[in-house]
Amino acid sequence: PPHVVTIAEGEEVPSPRGVKPSISLHAPCYLKSYHSVAKKYRPTGVWYYVKKQTLTEMVRIQHQHEEPRDLRNGLRDNTTIVNFLVDNIFPLFGEVNSVSYDWYQMQHDAGMVLVLPDPAGYETVEDAHWVHRPVFQQLSKHFYLKYFLAYTSTQYDADKEWIRQEFGVTTFPAVVVQGKHSGTRFVRTGDMSFETLFQFVQDVDDGCLGWRHPRFTFAGLKAMSERDAPKCLAEQEMEFSEKSSDFNQSSKSTGDWGRQNVNS
Repeated sequence: PPHVVTIAEGEEVPSPRGVKPSISLHAPCYLKSYHSVAKKYRPTGVWYYVKKQTLTEMVRIQHQHEEPRDLRNGLRDNTTIVNFLVDNIFPLFGEVNSVSYDWYQMQHDAGMVLVLPDPAGYETVEDAHWVHRPVFQQLSKHFYLKYFLAYTSTQYDADKEWIRQEFGVTTFPAVVVQGKHSGTRFVRTGDMSFETLFQFVQDVDDGCLGWRHPRFTFAGLKAMSERDAPKCLAEQEMEFSEKSSDFNQSSKSTGDWGRQNVNS
């Protein structure tokens, strides 16, 4: 099929490049279920079929710079494959650019943790990625699927201007945490250690950052008191801002993969 690249037995699937993952079927025969999923969600990755003379069947997804993730059961069921890909379609620590930014913003049931590297500390966004990956991949073990972790370039003036307009950030390095559902964003500068960032994200998730004393009651319910308000444990080296306007760079979404609408 034109939307799936066939790989001969004994050859390797090419390493993924860019923001799209490689998705591959490894099996003795080409499965109808895999064909249907690949055809429907073709724009979301680069699809392969590896013909293997073995009874073992596997669907594999792999993101750039990351270990592969495998599905080994239920491969003849479309829904099983879709659910597996939905849960793994985002990298543990991925790049945000003019293509992928919209994908992250579409995930209304998940937040985003975005690192804005110090432009003086690296020559390319790839270099910055390797500097921050150890901490953020460790964070992903605790927050993946609740929050998607990512990085973006701060190297060029155009990058900095977009970041200023979108997040209001002009000091680097910084981390932006966008809360689930609300779209409220919190910005932190300073210490970028795992312990500090873990507590910062946890405080956002607990709802204690940006908490404001309610002024009204509804249906006889009493407003939450200051004593009962959620308490933050992270140091308050952060800023609070409402979600800014929509992404104003020219961007072209190349697929409709969203964890909230993949089964539609």
